[in-house]
Amino acid sequence: MICSPDTHDRLTRELAAAIGARVVSLDYALAPERPYPHGLDDCVAAARWLGAHGGRLGIDPGRFLIGGDSAGGNLAAATLLRLRDSGGPPLRGAIYIYGAFALTYHTPSMQAWGERDLVLSLKVMEWFKNLYLSDGGSDADPYVSPLRANLAGLPPAVLVVGTLDPLLSDSELFADALRRAGVPAELHVFPDGPHAFAQMFMLDMASEAIARIAAFARSRVA
Repeated sequence: MICSPDTHDRLTRELAAAIGARVVSLDYALAPERPYPHGLDDCVAAARWLGAHGGRLGIDPGRFLIGGDSAGGNLAAATLLRLRDSGGPPLRGAIYIYGAFALTYHTPSMQAWGERDLVLSLKVMEWFKNLYLSDGGSDADPYVSPLRANLAGLPPAVLVVGTLDPLLSDSELFADALRRAGVPAELHVFPDGPHAFAQMFMLDMASEAIARIAAFARSRVA
C-alpha cells in the first residue's frame, strides 16, 4: 500500500554495493487502488521477464535472487510459490527482510509489540490487510499468507528481523516452516531492532544486516 523504489533507493543501493550485483527495484501496483492480486501479478511478470530478458540489463538469469522487506517479503515469497507452481524461472535464493508471512494478529510478537506503535502497529496491519484484500482476496490463500503454503522446492533463504518488530514471529515461523520443508533458511535476529531497521543507517545493526544478506547472496551466486 505504501513505499516505492524512491523510498527504498538507499537500501537497494547498499545491497547492490555490498553484494556486487545489479538490483532491480520494482514499482509494483499498490492497494487500495489495485488490491490483491495485482501487485503480486506485477512481481511474477517482472521475474519472468528478467528470467527471459535479464541479459539486456547485464543480469545472468542463472544467478537470479529475489527479495523484499515487510510487504515486499510477503510478495517475494508468494512470487516464488507462483513461479514454482507454474514452471519457473528457477531462482538461486530468497532474501526476506522482516516479512509478513502469516497476516495474523495472534502471533507472540504481534501480541507483545502490536500496540506499542514501534514503526509498525496492529492497527496499521489491520488497515493494510483489509485494503489489500478488498477485492475478495482471503488470508487463507497461500499466495496471500505464504506460511500456509507447501514450501517444498523454494530456494534457500536468509531472513532478517529485529526483536522489537511485531513481525518477529512471522520470520521465526517462516524459517521453521522452510526448514521443515527441506529448504535451507538462515534466520538473523537483531536485538532491539524495530520494524524497518535495515533502512536506519545511523544504526550499526543496519550495516550488519546488509553485510549478512550480502554474504548469503554471494554464496548463492558464486
